Amino acid sequence: MTKTPRERPADKAYETIRDGILKGHWQGGAHLTEQKLVDLIGISRTPIRDALRRLDNEGLVTISRNSGARVARWDKAEIDQIFDLRVLLEGHAAALAADKIDSARLDKMTHLCDQMEDIVKHEKYPSSPHFAKLNDQYHTHILSASGNARLGLMVRQITNMPLVLRTYAHYAPDSLERSMQHHREIVTALGFRDGLWAQSLMQAHIRAGHAALAGS
Repeated sequence: MTKTPRERPADKAYETIRDGILKGHWQGGAHLTEQKLVDLIGISRTPIRDALRRLDNEGLVTISRNSGARVARWDKAEIDQIFDLRVLLEGHAAALAADKIDSARLDKMTHLCDQMEDIVKHEKYPSSPHFAKLNDQYHTHILSASGNARLGLMVRQITNMPLVLRTYAHYAPDSLERSMQHHREIVTALGFRDGLWAQSLMQAHIRAGHAALAGS
């Protein structure tokens, strides 16, 4: 009989803390004391520290010598500004991409849709870094197809992957399904070379993400 591998303590700590942050159990700026985490998770301090360093590298936690570990803080006004810019920039990118995108890129985007939907089927909250990377690849294809390198750089400057992760963690099931449908519809609009349709869908898609995060 094959034994199931035991979960490493550091991985257990990482998953527990990350899940709590993404679901809003700890708000931005909350102090993550080692002793409280030890008591909560039931493991020693060393794997807790490893997990916090990993989360710090991912941008979900900030660690300083004076104040220790805290949940990364997102200012509401800054978040609003980021999403407002994304609506304008990524909507415009989708409109441009409709004239230039090729069938090979559309096929890759369709495959990314398949992969993201598969994750959604198996996770209540699709908050894994892998999901975020797939989502990032999807949006990057549109930016690349737009043919405007500066536009892509501007979006990169304002896009924060931990923020994207947290956004998807706060989607209600019906909203998440609609978000996945947006992805499919955008591919369809691009395939039909309909820039206005693609732009409208992308703007609705990003506004829905903003609404999900604002309501968390």
